Amino acid sequence: MRYYFFLFISLIASCSNNPNSSKQVVDGQRGQASNFSDNTSDEVLKYRAKEISDSLIRDVTKSVLFDTSGLYLSPVKVLKYRLYKEEYSSYKNISLTYRNSTKKKISAIRFRWYGTNAFNEPADMGGYGLLRGFGGGYDDDVLNAGSSRTSSWEILSGDAKKVILAWPTEVMFNDGSKWDITRPNDYFKSVDTLPGIKKIKSLN
Repeated sequence: MRYYFFLFISLIASCSNNPNSSKQVVDGQRGQASNFSDNTSDEVLKYRAKEISDSLIRDVTKSVLFDTSGLYLSPVKVLKYRLYKEEYSSYKNISLTYRNSTKKKISAIRFRWYGTNAFNEPADMGGYGLLRGFGGGYDDDVLNAGSSRTSSWEILSGDAKKVILAWPTEVMFNDGSKWDITRPNDYFKSVDTLPGIKKIKSLN
């Protein structure tokens, strides 16, 4: 019994003589916790920075795509736009009715549109690279002065509920001049191509 008592006292003395032992353990645990905390903080900061960056890019892109400031000077007026389904299909396409309000023949028109789903969120509008919610197409059939036309484009949207707006962004005339929504006051010579979805039909 006395032997175990002295052994116990020796162990206590040993610990007392090495006060740094417990401190080293605690410091080691604190260090691990600190490193974990630092790493976690870095990851959170990186994630938040990316989230903010992506949000800014989306906002700027949407602002650029939604720039309709020169629309009132457009030589083409969009009179009506709607979503519709083909028979035996659950996907929606889009149709626009528009008019050449000038006294010149138009050889091609590029359109853009924006739509939302049932939750009022940006829908799939056949954008093919544009920001979600946006889509675009073109009509390269001649539209006579003062004439109107209704055409449709196959966007095959599975969630679109409503078209918020549809508008022309470029208009090419038979004489080679061009109207551009980004330069609404400038009819200039151009032979630019008109990428986008080609219309599938004209309804009149």
